[in-house]
Amino acid sequence: RPQQLWDKAAAFADDDLRWHLVGHLQRNKIRRTLPCQPLIHSVDRLETLQAIDRIAGELELQAHVLLEVNTSGDAAKDGLFAEQLPQVLKAAANMQHVRIQGLMTMAALEGGADVARSNFRNLRELRDNLLPQCPNSVSLTELSMGMSDDFEIAIEEGATMVRVGSILFEGVA
Repeated sequence: RPQQLWDKAAAFADDDLRWHLVGHLQRNKIRRTLPCQPLIHSVDRLETLQAIDRIAGELELQAHVLLEVNTSGDAAKDGLFAEQLPQVLKAAANMQHVRIQGLMTMAALEGGADVARSNFRNLRELRDNLLPQCPNSVSLTELSMGMSDDFEIAIEEGATMVRVGSILFEGVA
């Protein structure tokens, strides 16, 4: 979450760390978050991406983001839908201060391993289909997918990043 990022970045300001923000980023928290220079995994709307670009320009920063994609169709999940991505990529071509580095998704809450695999495969295939449409400022090399309970499936389906906080910090196996 942004507030946790702010606290941790301040506590470790002298260390050479690369931060990742995996939680939802509200537009009113962008200005305080960007100086931490995180890779933001959770850009779920064009309006948020545009706000990040504008504020990064005002702060004279380059923001790095992943677009969150709702591959499950689960109403409880945030994220862009696949059909919205061409419009977002087209808009990104004109952005000066934001770099899209990839896509992120979360598996559906219900359905187990088979559904998770399908969600992750859908993201990889979507990325592969979008690559020819990407402007020069967009790189879709990163696929952030998988959490503590399904990261192995995500890796099998092409994840380059997994989010395994609970297995590390809460002892969940």
